[in-house]
Amino acid sequence: MSAPAAPDLFERSAAELGAPLSAAQLELFGRYLEFTLKWAEKANLTADLEPEKIVLRHFCDGLAASRLLSECAPGPAPKLAEAGAGAGFVGVSLKIARPEIEMTLIEPAQKRFDFLNLLLLKLGLKGLKVARKSLPRDCGSLSGAFDLVLERALAPMPDALSMCAPLVRQGGFLAAFQSAPADAAEKALSRRLDLLSLRLVKSVPYRLPREDKDRYLALFEKPAQEMN
Repeated sequence: MSAPAAPDLFERSAAELGAPLSAAQLELFGRYLEFTLKWAEKANLTADLEPEKIVLRHFCDGLAASRLLSECAPGPAPKLAEAGAGAGFVGVSLKIARPEIEMTLIEPAQKRFDFLNLLLLKLGLKGLKVARKSLPRDCGSLSGAFDLVLERALAPMPDALSMCAPLVRQGGFLAAFQSAPADAAEKALSRRLDLLSLRLVKSVPYRLPREDKDRYLALFEKPAQEMN
């Protein structure tokens, strides 16, 4: 049976982040870790090649977004996407922890796209798919398709919002992983929010294991258009 590195700390941390894990889910994370390490250099997935760092820094970072689901995607099968998925640390981690969600991993690079497709076969998770698209020009059928879109280290925030906003349905949400709270009064961000018809809802603090400083999830809403 596979197990993630630092299993006890990972299990405690996941619960603290709002994503308690069963033994079967921990085993899936172990398989995910093994496959990521196998492909890390081949597909340029991450500079962190230590198993414990991948688990405590990247898997836990993804699980932090689970606390947003009750507010942003409360239905029985909410539709989520991770933009610029890379190794899928956000999208795959959330899908393992919350199997009811429908998750699409959007990744433009061929090698990472190949990795993600093989990972899907390895983990055997239903409701998880991969799309090879370059945002924002290549949204196509994914335009307005998601209740919640997540981005992590995709681009500077104003540019990341422009890349992700077309994916969000009216009344849906976009969440960006940040090292500091978002400031809607900051000029570049304020202009981009106006241009994209988004509003900053809040910045949600969280803390990763063995860190002494908060990180933040900046949550944005695409308000539903009013009917005349």
